[in-house]
Amino acid sequence: ITEENSLVLDEIVDDIEQISKKTMEIKNFLNLLFGISEQTNLLALNASIEAAKAGNLGKGFSVVAEQIGKLAERAKNTATQVNEKMEINFTQVENTKQLISHSSEQIKTILDSMNMLKTMVTKMMSGINEQKTDFGNVQNQSHSIYQLSEKMKELIQSSQDNSQTLTEVLESFTETMRKYQIED
Repeated sequence: ITEENSLVLDEIVDDIEQISKKTMEIKNFLNLLFGISEQTNLLALNASIEAAKAGNLGKGFSVVAEQIGKLAERAKNTATQVNEKMEINFTQVENTKQLISHSSEQIKTILDSMNMLKTMVTKMMSGINEQKTDFGNVQNQSHSIYQLSEKMKELIQSSQDNSQTLTEVLESFTETMRKYQIED
């Protein structure tokens, strides 16, 4: 799931919104057709009444009026069927729009969570690298301390050896001095 997917879903929601608007426009046209159909039916009824008043002279006009009435009724029935289909489509479009909007919100929430997780992992990796560096420094310092302690051990040993030698020289000197000591 990427931000690109989220943007695609946003585009789909926009497209569905456009379909919804177009569906409403078609419904408006259908309502206009209903109105025309009703008016045509009334005109056909009025023409039939006038043809009946005219008697034999109005028979042809009566047939035309009857055909116009049937045509108006067919137009009304067709408009009704189309309107029913449009209602179903409109409902489906609205349901789909809501589902996609909900999915889009969920994806955005997931993306936000992933970004937060990515930030946390990055901070953890940074902390681990710092600890690794600190551990390396401690290890280097421990090694340095070990080397210093070895040198100190050598110096102490050397010092002890020198001290022993000095003590022996002093004892020998003292012994020699006693030999040459003047007696009172």
